Amino acid sequence: WLRVAWDIYCRNLEEQPLLTKASMASLIFFSSDSATQYISSYNTTNSSDRNIAFVWDAPRALSGASFGVVATTWLHYWWGFLEYAVGARLPVAQYRLSNTFIKVLADQVIGAPLYIYGYYVTTSFGKAVATTNDLSKTWSETTHKANQMLWPTMLQHWKLWPFVHALNFYFAPIHHRVLVQNTVLVGWSGYLSHLNNRQLMTPAQEIKVTIIRRETELKME
Repeated sequence: WLRVAWDIYCRNLEEQPLLTKASMASLIFFSSDSATQYISSYNTTNSSDRNIAFVWDAPRALSGASFGVVATTWLHYWWGFLEYAVGARLPVAQYRLSNTFIKVLADQVIGAPLYIYGYYVTTSFGKAVATTNDLSKTWSETTHKANQMLWPTMLQHWKLWPFVHALNFYFAPIHHRVLVQNTVLVGWSGYLSHLNNRQLMTPAQEIKVTIIRRETELKME
């Protein structure tokens, strides 16, 4: 059945590449976010309360799925551009290693920050829209949060993705590269969802917490 599923995927990828890639990414983000919700709920609930029914946050999962569509559309055209632009200067057949290095560098310096920023804006705004009518205030809060979360998240991003994409750009054909990314996204999208909803401490928050902690220590001396 795996062979049959692979053949169906490849056929759809050839006939409708963008729709196929976006559908897969949307499903991955939706499933990963839902699983993250359950795991986070289980880990933060006391053992005596674990018989309480799990409450699924549908807007959160759906906002993640919507980002899967947006991100895949962006990657479809962005990676296509990189393949053309870098390949024109450094043909893969002659300069495979250099070609890969330049594409990874450009992707991590330009593409990755836009991807991460877009994730926080799309998912936070999409979730908030379901519970508020003040879109202007929601948009302002969303972009502020995205600005605060971008750098700390990028530091985590660069521990994994440059290596993934080095292998991806070097070995995988261009039409299968989004699939490789989506496979790794099974775990990474859950991690992003956890950061977005549990919140990674931003530099400003770290400074504030450090000051409060220090003041508390001085009062106790």
